[in-house]
Amino acid sequence: MPLYFQAVHGASATMSGVDLLPASALAGFTAVVTGFIVAKSGDYRWTLWICWTILTLGINPLLRFVDST
Repeated sequence: MPLYFQAVHGASATMSGVDLLPASALAGFTAVVTGFIVAKSGDYRWTLWICWTILTLGINPLLRFVDST
C-alpha cells in the first residue's frame, strides 16, 4: 500500500505512512473489540468465519481493480 501511494498518487514516504493511519487504527480497534467478544462468548470460531467472509468480500473488488489496470 505505501508503494501504491508513492507510485500512483505521488506521495512522499511520510505521507504514504500517514495515509495508512486510518487502516492501522481500525485494525487495532477491531482487534480489541474482537478480543472482548471472544472473551465474553468463549468461542472464537464464528468470529473467524465472519472475518474471512468480510476479507473475501473486501479483497475481491481490490483484485478486480488491480487486474484491470
